Amino acid sequence: IGEVLDRMSILQLKLTVGMRKNVSTASWEEELRVLDNYLQRKIQGYQRTATSFSNDQFSSANARLNIVNEKLWVAEDAIRKFRKLPPLTDDEKTELCDVALRIADLNDVRAVLVNELNQMFGAATEEKMYV
Repeated sequence: IGEVLDRMSILQLKLTVGMRKNVSTASWEEELRVLDNYLQRKIQGYQRTATSFSNDQFSSANARLNIVNEKLWVAEDAIRKFRKLPPLTDDEKTELCDVALRIADLNDVRAVLVNELNQMFGAATEEKMYV
């Protein structure tokens, strides 16, 4: 459940940016529709194992996931701008490291939120694995 909501959040961001940039969003819209249908079926299936949670708790966790994904989007765009620069200055290298660390931190928060959403439905959770 959490992974599906995470993907749907990212697709919503792509749709927003795609519409702003006037590019075709048809494939993202279709994927979002398919995932929404899948999610509705999965939620019905998990009703037997769902923990006691309120709609407010679910909405809050999902909203926080959306915010984290938006912050990740901005941070990843910031990383991409460094690829276009000539050799980096020391200040730019410091900024690049700061953004990279922010991305790692945001991904950790994202994993916690995905697990939180999974737990609400009694779905299996995964520990984030580092290599």
